[in-house]
Amino acid sequence: MEAATGLVETLYGPAAVGTVVAAVNAAGFVEEDYFKANPDLQTAFSSPARALLHFLAMVKIERRKFPITLRAAGLAAIDALPTDDRTMIAGLLASLADAATATLRPDDLPHLWPDVEVLRRHGGRPFVILGDPHAAYYRRSTVRGGDWLLPLHLKDDGAGRGSGALGVPAAQLAEAAARGIALLIGFGQADLEFAYPLRRVRQGTTAFDQQDFEAFAAGSVADHAAFLEALVPPARRASVVVLGVFPPAAGEAALRRGHGSEQIARLEGINDPKALRGALARLEWPDPRGRTALHALYNAKLREAVCGAGFSFAADLDGMLSRDGSLDERFASSDQNGDRRIDFGATETLLANTIWRLLEPDRPVARIGFADLAEVPDPALLPRLDRPDLDAGALSPDQAAWVRDGVVIKRGFLPDTVLDPYIARRAAFRPGTAWNAVGWPDGNCYEGVPELRRVALYPPLMALLDELIGEPMLFHLALTGWLSTERDWHQDDYLNPDFINTWYCAVWIALDTVTPQSGPFEYVPGSQRWPLLRGEKVRSFLTDEERGRKAATTKLVEWPKYAERFLSPAIEAQIEASGLPVVPFYGRKGDVLVWHSRLMHRGSKRVEEWDTADGKVYAKYPRKSLITHYSGINHRPDMFERRHDENGQSYAVFGTALTLE
Repeated sequence: MEAATGLVETLYGPAAVGTVVAAVNAAGFVEEDYFKANPDLQTAFSSPARALLHFLAMVKIERRKFPITLRAAGLAAIDALPTDDRTMIAGLLASLADAATATLRPDDLPHLWPDVEVLRRHGGRPFVILGDPHAAYYRRSTVRGGDWLLPLHLKDDGAGRGSGALGVPAAQLAEAAARGIALLIGFGQADLEFAYPLRRVRQGTTAFDQQDFEAFAAGSVADHAAFLEALVPPARRASVVVLGVFPPAAGEAALRRGHGSEQIARLEGINDPKALRGALARLEWPDPRGRTALHALYNAKLREAVCGAGFSFAADLDGMLSRDGSLDERFASSDQNGDRRIDFGATETLLANTIWRLLEPDRPVARIGFADLAEVPDPALLPRLDRPDLDAGALSPDQAAWVRDGVVIKRGFLPDTVLDPYIARRAAFRPGTAWNAVGWPDGNCYEGVPELRRVALYPPLMALLDELIGEPMLFHLALTGWLSTERDWHQDDYLNPDFINTWYCAVWIALDTVTPQSGPFEYVPGSQRWPLLRGEKVRSFLTDEERGRKAATTKLVEWPKYAERFLSPAIEAQIEASGLPVVPFYGRKGDVLVWHSRLMHRGSKRVEEWDTADGKVYAKYPRKSLITHYSGINHRPDMFERRHDENGQSYAVFGTALTLE
């Protein structure tokens, strides 16, 4: 109990645990109700009080269902808690609001507006979701700085049967639009996955016919567009966003088993689902890439129709595709029958970013482009391999990969004799607690962990870095979390002083097998040749308060996370315009990936599921890794205190590490 209390005190800064608990209870949170609503917590914790501490510690990464009626005075008390970390406060408010709005029906909307206006004052960014079941994937409540998403998902029993069955009165939607609240409406997925196969069964057309599909798609789109035009007057249409369909997820085996028969039988009142299943199994379909192209065609027709009528349109199909043009396995999972589906957790970063963009079309930051934040550095100040006059014919294979891709991958590079002592030390760090998942809080924790230094300063690794950068390297930062950082797209160098100028690199070290569910490191090969993001330019678009905020525990500046609201869309637009691929790194124990300080990279979203053992909580899909950062030893005058290990390798000393054993 004491360890959990200490963790909450650490996360919320100077605010006493009692003050935080009192504010949460005043907002309507009842710990007994939270405990009873979540059986896994009853297994993991001995009492509601312990479960409450879990709730407070996990507000950034967990969203659970539990009964709650929000109270305005308590929400204000939470917003006023004396902590520097506004993302913790935003996460706490988002978790409470998410539970309070978990089961909304269309007739709940008129009674909800007073609560919505209160939540808006505390950073909530409301939006209404309705339509096909796939629209529920946009029910996201992520946090950016002190703001947080407030989804109002209106569920209706007829939502899978097309636009005419939405069940939401036009007056309610008009009220939402009048309040400046965006409406996200999903159409088409049910048509493609259920209605069109049923149409073919009824027609007896076993062979796939492209013209027949296009005729069906045109009719479906026309019906939805006509419904919207009748529902929403022209003056309100700009705030209505029609969502495009996702890629198909069902595999060949699922189609042969009659995929969708249960849903179709339920929606259409068919009494013989077995016969329907057999008829569906006999239908011929294009391969996965061809079926994905059909969904893309539907989106194109839908975009043309709704935008022509004055509505907005957003689609995330392209962002879910692999290089072969079908659903990327990173976004897929399997149900209890082994059938593939689009994974809710894996799509969070992609879909949440879309929502943030949709909610901020009129803010000045939405117009900030990559060129506003970056510049081309003076070539004379760069390492040799970054200069435009480089003689590419005299490069080693590793140097050639560095120049071409901005990464060098070395499989099985670090031996077990070097890794195992660190893995054992790291695994022993507060097992079964949130600390074990996120690692040591300080980036210079290596000062008190010699096992870590032996990994980071492994002589063959340091020799490789010297070969790539052009001078011996100084180790000065370690990220020890065993979960994906989920840090959005960025270059490392914009976080550095301007004088670094790419005399910098980082290393991703796999300590175990990395899976798609764990949120792998992703990068854009070749993006290291783009202009250099400058911290000064990025900070110029922030408020004075955002530039000055520091984390309560580490006292590190927090402006980078506030900048994500405009930096992430600018980078995503740059990636899309470049046509360069996004590549995940699926490492195994001992594999390393060295990356350039100007390489665009991110920690992708992991599947947020947890296991319990011996009364402790563990991430079901950890990403066991070590991330180490280095600068050229002659280019860090600000890191003047240095030491050498037994092999003569250099590391910076700050004297402030909190190893918290």
